[in-house]
Amino acid sequence: MADGVRPVVAVTGTGGLVGVVTVRALVESGFAVRRLSRSASPSGDPSTALLPAFDAPDSAFEEALAGATHVVHSAGLTNADAATRESDFINANVRLTDRLARAAERVTVGRFVFISSIRAVAGQDFQGTIDATTEPAPTCAYGRSKRQGELAATEAFGGSPHRLGILRPAPVYGRGMKGNLGKLLKLAETPYPLPLGGLSNRRTLLDVEALARAVVHLLTTPAPVQGAFIVSDKEPVAIAEIVAAFRAGMGRPPGLLAVPPRLLEGIAALAGRRQGLRGIFAEEICDPSALEGTGWIATRSSIGGLAALARPPQAGATP
Repeated sequence: MADGVRPVVAVTGTGGLVGVVTVRALVESGFAVRRLSRSASPSGDPSTALLPAFDAPDSAFEEALAGATHVVHSAGLTNADAATRESDFINANVRLTDRLARAAERVTVGRFVFISSIRAVAGQDFQGTIDATTEPAPTCAYGRSKRQGELAATEAFGGSPHRLGILRPAPVYGRGMKGNLGKLLKLAETPYPLPLGGLSNRRTLLDVEALARAVVHLLTTPAPVQGAFIVSDKEPVAIAEIVAAFRAGMGRPPGLLAVPPRLLEGIAALAGRRQGLRGIFAEEICDPSALEGTGWIATRSSIGGLAALARPPQAGATP
């Protein structure tokens, strides 16, 4: 199919973990991709365009989206840096989302997919199951900004809600992942036994490839996509299982010591790390059945993917 007749998807955040995999999935599914980047320079190349700042004029957003059929909004400020100000989250995750969604509603004829976060619903220390009926109650600046971004996009598409799909991903694993999963991988890489064998609390994770499939699904399914969908793998995994999977990928035994969780929490608190590691001690299970009900297929188990991430690359293999 010639490029001129392929649907064009304008994608933000194409340099991040999620964006890179999403762009590849879109191309493999027959879409043409226009990468919207804050650092793009005007070059006349239709596959790239400048992503306007949140306070740019409307015309800048309309120009960036001109000729696009759909928009996938993956860009945003993450919670990786604890020192980030709430105002920065508002500018990056709320105001930019609002401006982009309003321009997309005016300029494009297809769908707008906003990649939000499970943190828009609950904090890292949430205990229980999160599904499509869970009332959003974010507890951190990042989560609040993502929730406000959802509401801004919903308002922008108030007259055509069938064109808006919101994805709330569980913690994503893939090459270059950060957050608690990145910390656990670094711990697993050390040669020492780790006192995590007693952490039987489960958490649901998300294969980045499955998230990319969810984006393609929302753009291609003939069914209405409106609303917010939890995106996650099917089977939750214990913290000890995550570390064991990483070390299995490295060809090593688990090397885990069963230290009582309360003792670990106390040690973390004394070290001033309790707040940053609170997600490791909670049991947070995500239920993606609402999205599955529309035809999307979840990754069943996270274990194989986690092990593959830690496996040393073979000589000559493409990273």
